[in-house]
Amino acid sequence: MKKVVSVLTIVGCLFLSVNAMAANPLSLPSGSNADALKHNEEGIVLFEDGKYEEALKHFDASEDIERTAQVYFNEGLTYDQLGKPSKARMHFQEAQRMEQEKALHQLKSPISNAEVLKKYHLLKK
Repeated sequence: MKKVVSVLTIVGCLFLSVNAMAANPLSLPSGSNADALKHNEEGIVLFEDGKYEEALKHFDASEDIERTAQVYFNEGLTYDQLGKPSKARMHFQEAQRMEQEKALHQLKSPISNAEVLKKYHLLKK
């Protein structure tokens, strides 16, 4: 059992260093609604251009069409950039809850391992 925990810890650290260091918005999973995908991708482009208010409108539109952990995470990142930590935290928590509900493997998850979650004391050690 100790060996399994040690291996999982090492693997988790590797994924953390690769996936979690950059706080970039996430694409929706394959098979998502086409309109939700379109709004989310537009939100990502606007976010990367520093147009956070506009990005948030697209992420919100994506959420209205299809609720996913990725879009909640993207909204959290956007609220963080807008200096609204309580809203950011709420969206990060919802993203984590949704992710856990769908039983995604946390060691590989860009949401559960995102470095930005440390700021909100949500990154699990």
